[in-house]
Amino acid sequence: MDQPTDRGTATAWHKVVTALLWLATAVLSVVIIPATLDVVTRIYGAFWGDGAIPVRAYWGAVFIRQMVTIPLAMLAVAITIGGAEYHLRNVGSDRSWRLFAITLALEIGLLMVALTL
Repeated sequence: MDQPTDRGTATAWHKVVTALLWLATAVLSVVIIPATLDVVTRIYGAFWGDGAIPVRAYWGAVFIRQMVTIPLAMLAVAITIGGAEYHLRNVGSDRSWRLFAITLALEIGLLMVALTL
């Protein structure tokens, strides 16, 4: 299949698929935040949560969730805005499709980890 490398030669089909995949990565980057926070909380509770004093373990988990929320939100913004800029410049190129594949694989993989824990 002949892949266009120039934005001017990208077909309408490539632009539509690129827009839909970008929208999927943007939505998944926001959906993944609470799922990742739940995974972090479960890992904290399994390894460092005290069985004798649940209140201290609870507030420790709340603190960790709050500290992890900020970087995850910044990452979601970076994926959304940075992805839009990158894919707008490289629509239809092999690098763009490869980045979509990597991004979606990581996001879906993290969601699968959240579902299994």
